[in-house]
Amino acid sequence: MSSNTSDDNSAFDAERYVVVTTTHPTTYGCNRGKNWSKAELIARSDRDATGSFETREEAIKEARRIRNKSCYFEDACEPDPNEYTEEEWEDIAEDEGGGYVFTNSDEPPYHSSHLGNWDNDEEETVDVMTRGEFEQQQEENAAFLRREGMKRRYKFTVQHKIMELQIKDAGRVHYSTPPRPFDIKAELEVVEEDAQDQPLAKLVDTEDSDRGTEIPTNVSQIKSLMYLGGRKELGQFSMKCQRANDAEIEEGLGSTPLLRILTACTSLEELHLKGIMCCTISPTFIEQIINEAPHLQRTLKVLSVGLNEVEPDALHSLCSFKAVERLDLQNCFHSFSGSASLYEPSYGYDSDSDDVYNEKPYDKGLRELADSLPNLKRLDLGYGDDNSDHLFEYMLSREVVWEVRVKLKEQNGGTLTMKDENMPEPWTSPEREEAARHHALVTVMEDVEEDEVIRTMAEEEVKTCPVCKKRAGKRCTGCKREYYCSEACQKGDYKKRHKKMCKERF
Repeated sequence: MSSNTSDDNSAFDAERYVVVTTTHPTTYGCNRGKNWSKAELIARSDRDATGSFETREEAIKEARRIRNKSCYFEDACEPDPNEYTEEEWEDIAEDEGGGYVFTNSDEPPYHSSHLGNWDNDEEETVDVMTRGEFEQQQEENAAFLRREGMKRRYKFTVQHKIMELQIKDAGRVHYSTPPRPFDIKAELEVVEEDAQDQPLAKLVDTEDSDRGTEIPTNVSQIKSLMYLGGRKELGQFSMKCQRANDAEIEEGLGSTPLLRILTACTSLEELHLKGIMCCTISPTFIEQIINEAPHLQRTLKVLSVGLNEVEPDALHSLCSFKAVERLDLQNCFHSFSGSASLYEPSYGYDSDSDDVYNEKPYDKGLRELADSLPNLKRLDLGYGDDNSDHLFEYMLSREVVWEVRVKLKEQNGGTLTMKDENMPEPWTSPEREEAARHHALVTVMEDVEEDEVIRTMAEEEVKTCPVCKKRAGKRCTGCKREYYCSEACQKGDYKKRHKKMCKERF
């Protein structure tokens, strides 16, 4: 009996009206230029249903009250019928350059985005619907997010496998952020004492030798070095470089563990310099390294300073390393680098003159890197999709990025990348890259410890005939990666495409 009563009450509630308020991100304000996906909009929006009204008219009246009290609609006005007609209100709003005019006959939904406040980072929508409609929308949104979440997880899983193959295939030192078990470490890793909370192996302390720690005897033969600095040594030294005056620089800023090790590494070809949010790469910082270890100007081929803060003028100093083939500046450009704020109009941004081009702070230095490093083949800037808008708004011009990308390609067949994470060396051929993807998909499909849904998605992609896109069940006996629906499709594809890829092995 109680169950029937509960069902009746639920059906009754589902038919009553509610006011639904949705706060959602904009494509302007701090989100200017951002194209939100449906999943992002759902995940970043807040929806709330209030009230329980028997008629739609009652709910609309409440929706207007909520709209009129909302801060998102503060620039709107609602006409008072005792004072002016609706036509008179529209004339007043137009004369005052005023905003949107709501009328007593307006039907929801009400959108604050119609008010034209282009500085807003989020807006609000007020709508009226039944409780049942609201709950159905919530369930559909939740189901959509679950599907999209599984797709993202699948994509990440496959990319993770491909990344592992690519790193192993390149055979070069590689540090992922965050670290991954298949990373290839440098010959020598140095971790400062106050950096021990970082997930990197501690091989050599950087305390003075008279306190019990010595630099390895074969350090002069070492080709690759990873130095993880902390606040005590690297952080304080970088701060000293920032604040030093000309006289102090001329006298020398003293030795540090980093400088002592670099001086001893006379054959060093790769330097991966990491800091714990404390290291600023200034021109003086680079000059001190060159003064203490001048051999690096001719031996260093790979320089990674990713995730540190690099001042604009420091790009000029980096041009001294003439032998560099790969330069990693992942997420190194900052809006408040150096002594002045980069938000000032003189640094390339003026919100009141969007049509006027002003050179941004890192433009000159990036051009100079491309012009001055004859062997440069790879330049990593980081700043994936989520961060590129901020980069191009305040720090670097899109035109300069395009210009440098073209120059590197013409100069050495090189490339400029902008990815969310540090990328390994590129594949040696398109065929090997395609073969790696198929290998990764088969690995995921056959991994018994993987989620069943992920395995099924990998199987659907693997067992699709590349010729006719039908369900495939015949596996190539050569590479054991490609599937075909028939012998005819397999023979035709082997001659046109698969022959080269089939020979690739991992």
